[in-house]
Amino acid sequence: MNSGETIQSLQNTGDNLRLLVAQRRIYRTAKRLNAAHVVAVSVLAVGGPIVTAATPGAAPWVAAVTGLWLFLTRTLIRREVETLKDRAAGVQELFDIRVLGLTPNTLVWQPPEPEAIEDAAGPGFMERVEEEKLRDWYSIAADTPPAAAVLICQRSNTMYSARLQLKHAQLWPAALAVWAVVMSAIAVARSATFAEVLVGSLLPILPSTLDVVDLRVEAQRARESYQRLTRSIVEALDELPIDSNEDADHRRFQDEILSLRRHVPLVPEFLYRQTRPSNERAMTAGADDLAQDVRRRM
Repeated sequence: MNSGETIQSLQNTGDNLRLLVAQRRIYRTAKRLNAAHVVAVSVLAVGGPIVTAATPGAAPWVAAVTGLWLFLTRTLIRREVETLKDRAAGVQELFDIRVLGLTPNTLVWQPPEPEAIEDAAGPGFMERVEEEKLRDWYSIAADTPPAAAVLICQRSNTMYSARLQLKHAQLWPAALAVWAVVMSAIAVARSATFAEVLVGSLLPILPSTLDVVDLRVEAQRARESYQRLTRSIVEALDELPIDSNEDADHRRFQDEILSLRRHVPLVPEFLYRQTRPSNERAMTAGADDLAQDVRRRM
């Protein structure tokens, strides 16, 4: 395991910054697929009632297109997104192993090929480092001893993700409510029959409704899992002998972090960017407080 000073240094080397760029680009590709799905569902949900209102005979076609898109989403698109998430989580795991000085657990993770990392990062990756402000990924005091430094960094990972998933869980119900208001207004304006509302309005919003329910539940569960893991890490930090170099708990926590990264829902890029400044300020303050507590115990 590495001390705070070593973590500060290693996280800003070229090879490790390449890993951060690679994982960000892989995640962004997955998020674009998700965004394409959201746009398509939005068009169906909002455009379906409009098309049906203008051309009542088009209602069966609107319903058929909606059903086809639902099938494609639940098979091809979702499978590709999950593959990309797993790949990005693997790259991020390699970054943590190198920077935090953890022992790899090859039972649950295999290192990505160097060529795959290079392909994902692309040429001129250092420009992206500056554009996306990827230096100093972990906020950690230089004088923090190894065992405590790693736990503080792991806690930053889990706390950041818990805050992000909270915002994620709040996002989609609000969007669905707006869609429902729009559709209701259209139905009232044209005095639509129940059958017309069912086929032309309710069926087009079915995929988005299913997605919203799934995403909200998944985001809430992800937040709860990250919160439980955060509490466990803090408890381990409180009980940790300052001079300890035992990494059993650190590896166990890292395995749980890797598993969550592979399975939690992706947060839209705009939400990540919008909340990043406040989240990073909070993580820096939290890490500083924990490091000060460690120093008082030394």
